[in-house]
Amino acid sequence: MGACDRLAGTTARDVQLSTEPSKGAAVGFEGVTKAYGDHVVLDNLTLHIEAGECVAIIGPSGSGKTTVLRCMVGFAPIDDGKIHVGSATVVPVSGSRSERKLAREQLRSVRSQLGMVFQQFNLFPHLTALNNVTLGPRQAGLAREPAEDLAQQLLSQVGLAEKGSSYPRQLSGGQQQRVAIARALAMQPSVMLFDEVTSALDPEMVGDILRLIRGLTETSAMTILLVTHEMEFAELVADRVIFMEGGVIVEQGPPEQIFNSPQEKRTIQFLRSLKDKGG
Repeated sequence: MGACDRLAGTTARDVQLSTEPSKGAAVGFEGVTKAYGDHVVLDNLTLHIEAGECVAIIGPSGSGKTTVLRCMVGFAPIDDGKIHVGSATVVPVSGSRSERKLAREQLRSVRSQLGMVFQQFNLFPHLTALNNVTLGPRQAGLAREPAEDLAQQLLSQVGLAEKGSSYPRQLSGGQQQRVAIARALAMQPSVMLFDEVTSALDPEMVGDILRLIRGLTETSAMTILLVTHEMEFAELVADRVIFMEGGVIVEQGPPEQIFNSPQEKRTIQFLRSLKDKGG
């Protein structure tokens, strides 16, 4: 069953994920390079994403898709170039002590605007679902009661109203991923990053998560970047699709162009190989 079949009949009313007062932030990559030794993962990447835009990044394994997200949050420090998120900028951490301090401050400013949901759920096993969601807001200074109210609201919105006292081990994979989404939304980010969020799930659970993300794209003003292998889903929800390989953008455009009339030979080969595999 494809993503479109799993999402059949779903509308914005099915999933009301409110993130007010968050608004989208523009994202920009200027000549970003990231290498591990001699292996260049991102090669002089330049990309601009409008505030409120939903962009899907597709491509073969090792193409640099996930590294785009990891560089944004600072998990993979960039070697060259700049990344802009709103008015904050990520730059290589080098130079004098004052320059390194400024770079770290800018990275913290960028991170404060981002929410990220990973392939693995990365929940704290010793905390309940409610406490996993409240942790970020509490660390940011929100008092316990309003933090718990916010967490309960978000758990309800992802369909887990009765699971606040459950520990991760007591939840299915799909439920854990929904807690992870609620946890990211609790920080009211202006940009949401989704990294192959269905890859660790059983097939029957994939539809639930895709419906949640679709609801988010339709009811939120946030900027959304999603790395996905779900081509039908990318076609359904994205404003723009980017095909990457070898750390560069091979082709980008509206979903109907990329999936129905791609222009680049490598894009055509990649999409044809997925169809041949039934992907």
